Amino acid sequence: MKKTILTALLIITLNPVPAQQGEIDSLQMLLKNHLKHDTTRIDLLNQISYSLRSVNPQEGLKFSEEAIAISKKLNDAKRLALSLKNKGTNLFMSSAEAEALDSYKKSLEIFEKLKIAGEAGTVMHNMAIVYFGMRKDSAGFDNALKSLKIFEQLNDTLSAAKAYRTLGLKYSGMAEYEKSIEYFKKAFEKFGLLEDDKNQATVLNSIGVNYLYLSDFPRSLENYLKAISIFEKLGDNKNLAMALTNAGIIYEKLGKYEKALEFHHKALHIMEKNSLKENLANSLASIANVYSAMDDRENALKYVERALKVNRESGNEEGIANNLVNIGIIYYDQGKYDRAFQHINEGISIYKETGNRVGMASALSTKANILRQAPAEVLKKYNINPGKRYDEAIMLHEEAISIAGEIEAMEKESEAWKDLSKTFEAKKDFKGALTAFRNHVSLHDSILNDSRTEEITRKEMQFEFEKKEAIAKAEQQSKEAIAHAEIEKQKLRNNTLMGGAALLVLAGGGAFASYKRRRDALEQKDKAMLQAEVADTEMKALRAQMNPHFIFNSLNSITYFLKKSDNKTAENFLVKFAKLMRMILENSEKKEVTIAEDLGALELYMQLESLRMNNKFSYEIKINPEIQTDTFLIPPLILQPFIENSIWHGISGKKGEGKISIQILRENEMIKCIIEDDGVGRKKSSEHKTESPAPEKKSLGMKITKSRIDIINKTKNTSADVRLIDLEQGLRVEVTLPLEMAA
Repeated sequence: MKKTILTALLIITLNPVPAQQGEIDSLQMLLKNHLKHDTTRIDLLNQISYSLRSVNPQEGLKFSEEAIAISKKLNDAKRLALSLKNKGTNLFMSSAEAEALDSYKKSLEIFEKLKIAGEAGTVMHNMAIVYFGMRKDSAGFDNALKSLKIFEQLNDTLSAAKAYRTLGLKYSGMAEYEKSIEYFKKAFEKFGLLEDDKNQATVLNSIGVNYLYLSDFPRSLENYLKAISIFEKLGDNKNLAMALTNAGIIYEKLGKYEKALEFHHKALHIMEKNSLKENLANSLASIANVYSAMDDRENALKYVERALKVNRESGNEEGIANNLVNIGIIYYDQGKYDRAFQHINEGISIYKETGNRVGMASALSTKANILRQAPAEVLKKYNINPGKRYDEAIMLHEEAISIAGEIEAMEKESEAWKDLSKTFEAKKDFKGALTAFRNHVSLHDSILNDSRTEEITRKEMQFEFEKKEAIAKAEQQSKEAIAHAEIEKQKLRNNTLMGGAALLVLAGGGAFASYKRRRDALEQKDKAMLQAEVADTEMKALRAQMNPHFIFNSLNSITYFLKKSDNKTAENFLVKFAKLMRMILENSEKKEVTIAEDLGALELYMQLESLRMNNKFSYEIKINPEIQTDTFLIPPLILQPFIENSIWHGISGKKGEGKISIQILRENEMIKCIIEDDGVGRKKSSEHKTESPAPEKKSLGMKITKSRIDIINKTKNTSADVRLIDLEQGLRVEVTLPLEMAA
């Protein structure tokens, strides 16, 4: 069984770099020599307190307390607020979150009274991090967004970049990876304006992590390789080691195990050489994963046990859980089911406490595999009835599939479907096994196909080329700089005054040229990013339209009708299905189609779904007389995800028949498309999940549609929008699009 759980998702943290001990010692010496209780002593106390926050926060608290006392004595409100802020930071670093919030709130109140907006924004940002750490997300987002607004208004680029990065990290932790990438890209742009290479590289690494979660390996590797290049240039060994580990993970997932080990061992060597213990466990566990994939269980167990030891010493609960589950998998592969069960169960318990849904999805599926294969005496030891092993295993598989689908972890979902197929087969449920395996193949093919493999190769070649080009360019620039310096030296010797004037002119012209180049580059970058966003969204939209589960279910329906000897229905279904597939493929090449063409495709889709569901629902389409269906244009199948949502989450769970109503109106220079259903509604649908013959991703189609509409607004400067309105019975969706006419 070539399967691994732990993915070393090494997102660079927001913790500030600790101050050098020499710097702290110097400040303390100055403080020792300045005994007067004045503003100078307060400033020194605050500097020392802030410097100690990552080194010794308990000691830092003592200095902030003295600063608070003197500030109160001198009635210095601003310094009191700064001292309270430093106290809050040291309390947070000491894991005293509630006390930290209290101190921050007092600090914020003073800054707001003094109308010092920048400091108020910084305190709000710090409070957001504390709230997120306490899992009080609502308060966290409220403070984070307020602070971001202040930073943007003040044009505080650095603080805004950090705020965007904080939100990116939070959304990543919530498994909202697309949203996380959106905020990280904004942080990347801000750090770029500051020419902050290091922080740009850390953001690239974080973007790579999110693409890895989304199983978009080419983009993930692209970001990691860019980060590696920057960290190598900066000589930043700590972050270089983390980026190398992440790239190694991608190579492992691509089956390039030797390449993966090369990157992982480079990372491990850097960590051991520089005594970087913080991510040593992740590096060891990643190496264990590669050996596990290569069926070298001896080396896999050796490295993962080393990782577990490091994580236990540091008290890293998430790491401990990952290691336990990986050890369980290795024992499962060796047929040591008792020990496997023991480790998997312990890992699952920790995942429940920490809320790690990514690890939980894989662990549950592995536990189900053990249930399927373990001897009866092992199952009885854990109070499991051997006669019900398959039923309990199927429940675990389905829970794993549900979690993976919710967090859009396609790779884990694909593996879970594959494992479920094996369990159905062991139960002699061959129809269930076939359906599960088809779902696995469908997801697997969409994750990694030939075009993606080619793209990976191109990214590698581009990385190597750019690296060599950068070295050559640096050497050339060095030679030119030396030659230029010599020329300038001669000029200065001949005529100091003229040379000085010339240098001033050159500096001014150079600054202007540099500014112009930067401005043009940013404009080109924005344009390229928008084009890439458009292409990516169009591809996702096509994938959503060509939903593999709909295709498989349709083919199964045709087979079902043929088996019943209902040739007429089968033929009717097949004709409609073929026509719909042709229309989707033809329309996917167009940016826009006429309303008539789009409604034709939607009708075919609804007819097929109604036929498959034994006429469970009816539909009607109303078109306002002002709408010229053969002339007005809309993006192809932009309404389809909402109709699919109405069918599977509204009407399928309703007792009796349902109805879908589509209405097309004109409002000034906009087209409004209204979709209404009389199904169970969103609240009831979420409470009682409808059983579906295919895995569901409730939000995927809507996310893609919203992305398409965002792009329409960017490119055409319009106010297209989507609104969801809960009805007393069912749901109403209003999609507003710009009015476009065929030439």
